[in-house]
Amino acid sequence: MDRVFAWAQGATDVQDCVCHDCPSDGPAGAYRIKIVPTLSDNYSYLVVNASTQEAVVVDAADGMVVRTVAARLGVTLVAVLTTHYHADHCGGNADLAAQTPSLEIIAGAGDADRTPCVTRRVGDGEAFVCAGLAFTAVETPGHTRGSVCFLLDARDGQAPAVFTGDTLFIGGCGRFFEAPPETMRDSLAKFRAGKE
Repeated sequence: MDRVFAWAQGATDVQDCVCHDCPSDGPAGAYRIKIVPTLSDNYSYLVVNASTQEAVVVDAADGMVVRTVAARLGVTLVAVLTTHYHADHCGGNADLAAQTPSLEIIAGAGDADRTPCVTRRVGDGEAFVCAGLAFTAVETPGHTRGSVCFLLDARDGQAPAVFTGDTLFIGGCGRFFEAPPETMRDSLAKFRAGKE
């Protein structure tokens, strides 16, 4: 069903795909974030190590779009972080894995079995490094049972970033497909309290 939903949204024309810089009001730091529009109403995020030009993509909905943008930027894609198993967040995993067999594909332990091409599972509070950048997985069940957010903090004076998938939007949160509202409330409280 997720594949049908993603297909119905319609893919972005790769030729017209424009990525946007995530604005930063602080000092230039260890990473840059490129916002990549995908499908008709979604985004993937390319996190680029500023010194090595290695990149991590968060929620690769469309592998061709991600590969095209990475090539235009001249960066080497080394990992995929997937917040949850819905196709509009992981629909490009198989394409990216086929094109780059050494690619690490990371998902939360609770959704890993339902996420394509996963090579590594991460648990709540687990710290890991991709492209030379420090990430922490934060379990945030609610939208799915195994949804995770990824916290990025280079601890270099640059503002940290969090990639929330469908856990948190600017104006709300994702639907409660697999857990009751109380579970989502508890997940969101982790961020309000500043917990990792």
